[in-house]
Amino acid sequence: GDFFGELSVLDRRPRIAQVVAAEPTPCLALASWDREAVIVEQPRVALAMLRVLAERLRDLSDAHRH
Repeated sequence: GDFFGELSVLDRRPRIAQVVAAEPTPCLALASWDREAVIVEQPRVALAMLRVLAERLRDLSDAHRH
């Protein structure tokens, strides 16, 4: 249920994440233009992504303060 590469969809810049699976992991890969279409057509997907991005930003902010 996790995702990565979302920043590149939003800002159209190269990806900054690298992911390595510790075990066999089924994944769904979408080209950037397909991901953008999903976000536009499915507002719930966009909202879910924004919530995760907000959580990640808060975690970074909290880590920086401590």
